Amino acid sequence: MNRTIDGSVDERAESERQRVDRDDAAPAIQTTRLCERLLLPLAGESDAERTCRALQPHIEERDSRLFAVHVIEQTEGYPDKAPYDIRREQADATFGIVHEYFAGTTHRVSTEVRYGSSIVDEILAAADAVDATAIGFTPRPGRRWMRLLAGDLTHKLVTTSRRPVITFPPPNNRT
Repeated sequence: MNRTIDGSVDERAESERQRVDRDDAAPAIQTTRLCERLLLPLAGESDAERTCRALQPHIEERDSRLFAVHVIEQTEGYPDKAPYDIRREQADATFGIVHEYFAGTTHRVSTEVRYGSSIVDEILAAADAVDATAIGFTPRPGRRWMRLLAGDLTHKLVTTSRRPVITFPPPNNRT
């Protein structure tokens, strides 16, 4: 504590010292740390393009490790939505966009296709497997009533994740 000559506390100086101490201390959550090992759940090619464009300004000056994951939903007792080979090709095309977008940068990209009956559980398991510092995505356009009927994956992801979930704002229509 800072004291004046008469022994009283110099509140203004003490307040300034505390502010400086707070500024020098590492914040509880640092943006650089959040994007250090980022898991990117991707639904398809357009989602990959939108996510890469939205993510870029937030990681431009950092060496980030990006883990792109695509979950192929498996339904028990029902036929799959599309043949395995076609879904795998779609996943590869999705990952190709991410690799191409970040080619020539210092960001390292890894990809994984996961299979399961719960997309959210697979995303969370992927985040655990790579020790992701956060899960990042861009909101996907869609019909509100479909999200209500089918269940909102975003809500489930945000409320069940032990890791920070970052929503990157959709990119402007820039090229």
